[in-house]
Amino acid sequence: MTATSRAKPSPAARTLARGVFLLAFWLCLPLSWLWSYLALLYFAVWPPFWRRLAAGLWLAATLAILAFTLETAHKAGLLLAGIIGIRLLWNLNRPHANRDWVDEQARLPCIRFSPDGEQVEIANIRDARPRPDGTLVVRWNPATIPLADIRTVDYVLVPFAAWRGIAHVFLTFGLADGRHLAVSVEARREKSEYYSPLRGMFRNYEVCHIIGEERDLLGSRANLKKDPVYLFPLRATPEVARLLFESILREASRLAAHPEFYNTFTNTCTRAVAIPANTLREKPIHLFDPRIIFPGYSDVLLHRLSLIETETSLEETRRHALINEHAAWHDDPMEWSRQIRAARPRREP
Repeated sequence: MTATSRAKPSPAARTLARGVFLLAFWLCLPLSWLWSYLALLYFAVWPPFWRRLAAGLWLAATLAILAFTLETAHKAGLLLAGIIGIRLLWNLNRPHANRDWVDEQARLPCIRFSPDGEQVEIANIRDARPRPDGTLVVRWNPATIPLADIRTVDYVLVPFAAWRGIAHVFLTFGLADGRHLAVSVEARREKSEYYSPLRGMFRNYEVCHIIGEERDLLGSRANLKKDPVYLFPLRATPEVARLLFESILREASRLAAHPEFYNTFTNTCTRAVAIPANTLREKPIHLFDPRIIFPGYSDVLLHRLSLIETETSLEETRRHALINEHAAWHDDPMEWSRQIRAARPRREP
């Protein structure tokens, strides 16, 4: 019995495949080199001087390879070896829970669900208050919350750069007694650090959950940082709001025990909101949607999907959602939550 021989690819097909491979390789190599250079420049394990020195040496070594190595294959091989070595070095940077954190992120929430799953105890709920000089006095309080009391959920959008696409988003949950607790997923910074989207791509921050009074997490951004703060009510039943609240709390508890790095594109505030929300939707939101990657436009997506509790256009919805004019400090946090919602148009029954 004669074995069936496989058809060999034609010379033209082999030439095309080789050309595609070489094109992909020579496109990826410069991008990988650039990543390696930036990874050294922002390598958080080393102090700034050593980072700049390492990045300068890598640039000098690259120029030497290109100038003095004759064979193209040898140039590519040496550069690839250097890139792999930098990647292995970069992996030595591991996330930690114990650093000299900024005051407003110094404590993580400690969360414990009751055996019957009907209530949750939360330690380290943040309630920061402004000083006359514009800084915050940070206080941490405990609370026991019956999960059946979760009634509503609002989506908070805070653009903080010249381009609207760069923004912070988080959720705030309304309880039966009128109290609102906000849950913000943030890049956790040390006292010597500042936030930068570029630094956020290279393991410079851990990711953390901050649970706080709505007056603190929204009010400090509106009143102290002077950022525009939009508060969008979401279409969610109390049952959905509760499930979303529980899901986010469980993730917060997991991250407190097992720290992870923040990443500007792959582990951000927007994904932290979208992933648990997707578990409650029949048709999940695509995590690589540009309006998720650039969260300043996430309200466009929510409005288009009819997830915002509104019957008006996006422009009108944004106008009613902007709370800054109503965000003046109030000693009663529940009264503060009522006053920022006072300008919302009431829906006809």
